[in-house]
Amino acid sequence: MAGWVALVAALVGAMAGTLSTYLTLRPKLTLELEYAYDRTLRDQRIDAYQRLFYVTRHFPRFYLEDERPTGADLQKYRHELQDWYFNQDAGGMFLTAAAKRAFLELQNHIAGLVFTDGRPRDDASEQISPETGDELLALGRRLRHQLVADIGSANTARIPGTRPGAPLDPPGTILRSR
Repeated sequence: MAGWVALVAALVGAMAGTLSTYLTLRPKLTLELEYAYDRTLRDQRIDAYQRLFYVTRHFPRFYLEDERPTGADLQKYRHELQDWYFNQDAGGMFLTAAAKRAFLELQNHIAGLVFTDGRPRDDASEQISPETGDELLALGRRLRHQLVADIGSANTARIPGTRPGAPLDPPGTILRSR
């Protein structure tokens, strides 16, 4: 009888240990898989966003009077944005929902400036108005800010031994080779 009690106790202990291991290990493995996926996606997103950030060079902080784009320029910008979105690297696939919304707002605004009833406007050689330029710049700026926010590149570096927001070297420090 004592042998049976020991055998049952051993079986119950083994089952409890297996269940305990399963319940603690499964969430950990799931979390590790999610982290690996997020990290891979972020790396691919950084590459795609760098290329898109370059395309947004057409929408600087401001336009000088003689630098405002023409309708023909806007058609080129629209094609460049579309090429980025649908290129073989599939840049548009990596946009977050907020970045995609900002991207499409910019694309739609440009299309509204370039086309009338699905046809290119007749005034393609004329510069856009200052007000229209301001709207375009604001949409380009919104897209760039969203790209930066999505990948976290505007965050302070997290280097051990420094507090967030603290400069790495005090102002006025002369750097010498160590």
